[in-house]
Amino acid sequence: ALFAVAAPLILLETLIAASFVVPLHAEEPSDRSRWAEIGGGLRQFFSFRPLAIGAVAYLLVYSGGNAIFENVSLHAKDVLGEASASTLGTQQFLRFGFKAAAGVFLGWLLIRTDPKTMLLTTTTILVIGMGWVLNVSGSWYLIAFGLLGAGELFGVYFPNYIASSSAKSQVRVNIAYLNLLSSLVGFASVLFGKIADHFGRIASFYTATGILVAAMILIVVALPARPTPRKPE
Repeated sequence: ALFAVAAPLILLETLIAASFVVPLHAEEPSDRSRWAEIGGGLRQFFSFRPLAIGAVAYLLVYSGGNAIFENVSLHAKDVLGEASASTLGTQQFLRFGFKAAAGVFLGWLLIRTDPKTMLLTTTTILVIGMGWVLNVSGSWYLIAFGLLGAGELFGVYFPNYIASSSAKSQVRVNIAYLNLLSSLVGFASVLFGKIADHFGRIASFYTATGILVAAMILIVVALPARPTPRKPE
């Protein structure tokens, strides 16, 4: 029944998306080869501090706050016992319900603060979520899924920070580089799995929390609150 309800909604989303008109990037005459353009794009991305450090912080938060989710879900069985099998729907409800509610609050907060605050806020929510995983037992453990779900909105505000740090002509390119770099997060999932196998899941949770705290320190120390895009060369 759940899939029957979801299918029409997905179809509606597809129809709406089909009506979008995305303007093509204006081709500018250039004497440089395609490889030279790619090299120039990478150079402007990694040589500009807000972009490079923002990307590193994004990968750290993605690793510590999202790649650990499978371990958190598996740990529910240890916390709840056999009853965990009947909580899968509740886990998803809390994950996306908290995310929807947090989306409204975070949008309001962005209007009143700055892009850096949003990075710290979403990362803080993830740290609280991991703290909940480490310290709460019983049915209250499920709230961790809601907290981590709300924190997953980092996936909106880190790209927003990168876009804010980019010249208008480089926004698409830099977001593409950020998405490409995010493929490295797959190694974090492998790392957490190895740690869980050798030292237990609790050790993987402490590792994820440490990564998130390191990301917060990096954001506080190295990123400007309102990044000014570098003028294109």
